[in-house]
Amino acid sequence: ETSPALREALMQGSQDESKCIVVIVEEIDLFAHHGHQTLLYTLLDHTHHSAVPLVVVGVTRRLDIYSLFEKRVLSRFSQRFIHITNPWPTFAAYKTMFFGILQASPAFTPKSYRTQWNKRLEDISESAALD
Repeated sequence: ETSPALREALMQGSQDESKCIVVIVEEIDLFAHHGHQTLLYTLLDHTHHSAVPLVVVGVTRRLDIYSLFEKRVLSRFSQRFIHITNPWPTFAAYKTMFFGILQASPAFTPKSYRTQWNKRLEDISESAALD
């Protein structure tokens, strides 16, 4: 019921007047299983043939995602893959870096605000809720 309505809406727009639609598919690797690739194919096909500008962003942790898709799905990709790696070996290292960036520098004034800000950051970073 929803798919035909969406398909019809995407075909009725105008490249000049319609706003771009951005679809983010988290864990796109779950859609790479055989039965679910039709959805991806249809969605990606609309990025090429739709009257409404459409962008599909797939997010995954798998580096082999490209090899999981059928040829027909791959043919609809723009072939743009961005690999983002995590340079921190542990969450504790990431947390130290993250809270270090948020700290107010010694040049920040007023000093009382800087001290209070940095103390609250320290309390949050040491919170058991983050572990």
